[in-house]
Amino acid sequence: MRRRRFVWAVLAAAVGTAILGGCTNTQAPTPTLTPTASSPSTSSISPSPSPTPSPTKTVVPDNAGDVLEPMSCTPLRSDDKPKISGERQQIAVDNGPRVGATGQALLDPDGTPVAYVVAADDIPDFISDRFCVGLAYLNNVNGPRRGGAMVLYAGDILNFDAETVTTVGDINGDVEDYPLPAPLPPQHAPEFTLQ
Repeated sequence: MRRRRFVWAVLAAAVGTAILGGCTNTQAPTPTLTPTASSPSTSSISPSPSPTPSPTKTVVPDNAGDVLEPMSCTPLRSDDKPKISGERQQIAVDNGPRVGATGQALLDPDGTPVAYVVAADDIPDFISDRFCVGLAYLNNVNGPRRGGAMVLYAGDILNFDAETVTTVGDINGDVEDYPLPAPLPPQHAPEFTLQ
C-alpha cells in the first residue's frame, strides 16, 4: 500500500512537471492580507478625512512568521438582548492589543468594549479575534454606516454594539447610508470612553 502511494506521488509529480513545461518557479504564491489604509492619526474620536481615500497593502515584516496567525475564540452571545438580523448579539471582550489590532477600544460605562478606533496596519480578522466577535457580526453591525468592516483606514471607528448601529462608525471620516439590518434592536446614542 505504501509503495503504491509513493508510485502515485511520483507519477503525479512527473505529470505536473510535464504540464508546467518551461515553468521554473515552484514556490507557492505568497498570501496577501486584507488591505488597510494609513492616514494621519488624531487624538480625537472623530477623525478628519484623508485627501486620498485609497487603501494600501499592509506591510508584513519578514520575521512575522506565526505571529500573524489569529487565535480562535468563541464569541459571547447575549440571550437577554434583542437579536440583530435574526442572530443573537455578540459581546466584545478585549483580549489586548496584538499585531494587526493595535487600535484603541472604546468602553461603555460598564467597561465593555462597544467600539474601536482603527490603527494603521490593522487587519479585520485580527480585530475580530482581539475582541472575540465574529467577522460576519462585525460586518453586520458596521454595514449601515461603513458598508462593513473589511476596508479600514487609520482613525476609523468600528462598532461592536448592535444597539448603536445607526449612531457609531465611519469609514475614512465619512458616514455612509446603507440599508439597516432587519430586525434591528432598539437604538440609542453611544456612551463610551477611550480605554
